[in-house]
Amino acid sequence: MLVIRCHMFNLTKEQRAAVFILVGLIISGMIYGLHERLSKPHSEITASSPSAAPKPLLIHVSGAVRRPGLYRLNAGSRLINAVEAAGGFLPSADPSSVNLASPLKDGDRVILPARRRPESSSDSTGAGGVNINTADEKTLESIPGVGKVMAGRIVDYRKKNGRFSSAEDLMKIGGVGEKKFEKMKGHVTVN
Repeated sequence: MLVIRCHMFNLTKEQRAAVFILVGLIISGMIYGLHERLSKPHSEITASSPSAAPKPLLIHVSGAVRRPGLYRLNAGSRLINAVEAAGGFLPSADPSSVNLASPLKDGDRVILPARRRPESSSDSTGAGGVNINTADEKTLESIPGVGKVMAGRIVDYRKKNGRFSSAEDLMKIGGVGEKKFEKMKGHVTVN
């Protein structure tokens, strides 16, 4: 044990013991404080690491893109990232009608519009109804039982298979059965 002699102070044995205890407590407190300070940031990082990782976004992309569907994107993604994930715009797309810098949030549905083509009324609609060989998606939606998805399927069928030879050809499209066709047939033409 180290014995400290103080020439300035004549301390008794009890006083020296008290000074050693006091110095020991001060040093212990400093070590404890330093330990807490150094260990606190580590525990905060460890505790916040799992929740700090941003969750990916699930986005539904449809409309005038090459591959419509559901896409997982990084948190902080913008509309342009969704378009790129879906394969980019179709040639018929109208990118100027949307804000490509718009931030996305989980669960968003993005519908990218196509350019509107002026159609003469005699070209797409007539006395027999909507011409399913020339009508655009918006015009096809005016047919009873045809919504946005079905209008897209009709246009896709036309692109892959060419013109419809009869109204009954609509039943070759997924989702058009006899009941649905009955609602549609008086409102469509192929001329």
